[in-house]
Amino acid sequence: MPGGYFRILIILQCALIGRGVGGQTVSGVLHGRAVLHTCHGHEQDVTRVEWRKYRNSTSKHLLYIFEKPNITTCITNPCIFYFDIKNMSLIVANLTAEDEGIYEEKTILNSTNTKLCNITLSVLSPPAVLGIAVSPSRCPLTLRCEVRGEFLNLRWLRNGLPLPEDQRISFNETNRTMRVSCLNASDRGTYTCQVSNAAGSSEAHVNITPECECDEPLLPKEEADTSQVDFLSYVDTDFTKPKASQQITDNRQPAEDFMEVFYTTADNEENKQPPQTT
Repeated sequence: MPGGYFRILIILQCALIGRGVGGQTVSGVLHGRAVLHTCHGHEQDVTRVEWRKYRNSTSKHLLYIFEKPNITTCITNPCIFYFDIKNMSLIVANLTAEDEGIYEEKTILNSTNTKLCNITLSVLSPPAVLGIAVSPSRCPLTLRCEVRGEFLNLRWLRNGLPLPEDQRISFNETNRTMRVSCLNASDRGTYTCQVSNAAGSSEAHVNITPECECDEPLLPKEEADTSQVDFLSYVDTDFTKPKASQQITDNRQPAEDFMEVFYTTADNEENKQPPQTT
């Protein structure tokens, strides 16, 4: 029911984070890094800090220890952590999906007083385009991009170029569905759906040959209504596997430039033959 998942998540976090004081939420991208700031690092009387990760609601394992003045011990092998003493922060390098979870920071003050704090880490992975679904009737033509995962940008291309401004073309479902109301010869070619987020990008392709042409008068552009459209399962499609991005820096480029960095096209695209139509 609506809100059920959110309530379950809150209950789980209360069961874990309630053991500590305060808490943080930290996010990172796949193969990047995350910074787990020490909750009580500003206090001058910190003598030791320990980090653990919860396996489940009752079990956790020790990962890393810092002791003043500058003694560090990494428990994991290989070690994916290092300590920034200037900011009193634990750095998690080369993030993977397994690094997601809840971490406990145990701070010891003056060798006697202990404070606990929990940090929730989430790892963003590149989205994956599973394929492009095509409506059985290609007059008009309706394409739907099937995506797994979170994406920030989604765009359509035809023969490697952005779709032109055309009143015959409309979109729905956050651009996932594209409709051409009245086909002509210029609509022949390879259509590509590209998706991306901060972690990387993915794309899929489908070859389209118009089965009919029409000379309908152009009407005001409307949003595509695809609620009654049945789709074939990813016919004649190929896709490029998700591509992880390089480490994101503070000097990142604007969104459009960023997208251009990660978009790739399928190999040997020029050697592909249009599919046989029935």
